[in-house]
Amino acid sequence: MFEPGLDLKPSDSPDALIESILLKDGKYFLLRRHLNRLKKSAGYFGVKTDFKNLKLGLKKQAALSKKGRARKVRVLVFSGGEVKVEGKDISVKKPADNRVAISKVKTDSSNILLYHKTTKRELYDSEYGKWSGKGYYDVLFTNEKGELTEAHSSNIVVKIGRKYFTPPVKSGLLAGTYRGYLMEKPEFMLKEKTLFPSDLKKADAVFLCNSVRGLRQVRVG
Repeated sequence: MFEPGLDLKPSDSPDALIESILLKDGKYFLLRRHLNRLKKSAGYFGVKTDFKNLKLGLKKQAALSKKGRARKVRVLVFSGGEVKVEGKDISVKKPADNRVAISKVKTDSSNILLYHKTTKRELYDSEYGKWSGKGYYDVLFTNEKGELTEAHSSNIVVKIGRKYFTPPVKSGLLAGTYRGYLMEKPEFMLKEKTLFPSDLKKADAVFLCNSVRGLRQVRVG
């Protein structure tokens, strides 16, 4: 996980850390990756986590899993170490309209919270609400240098020729668990590359990915 090593102010600390995990047929997808990321973030922010209750919560959600149904399980670890595990059945069907917009609001790559999954998502949620209200599937962000970073809750993947690229973590984004999974798949060979909005026009295909929804092709509209 990229950590710029900035001095944090009290206001920079998140109210809670989050992990959203796919549960299907009683099995969690990429669970180890999610827990490892959570442990790293908890260590970074000095949050002592009750992993015993966390694992108990995961088992309870697994017991609610129905065959053939997908379930999104959300883990919250609050600043005091308290753990909350909740879940809901979801549909992972492809969207009817896969248009995505590019936000005009720039993110700051020096913002440490961009590198951790937390409840401090006001900008992302606000922009997503604005663009989804206009019928867009998602919104993409760029940093102060104009580099592409990520979408509301997904990483960006572009296909150029036979190669697949994703923005580097240092541009200011969350290192997604599915992103990491794709980077280790020999048949996919996803590589980091600094990307700009102009690269989206040159790409043969543009995708968003996260561990709950998988890899979804989108179009910049």
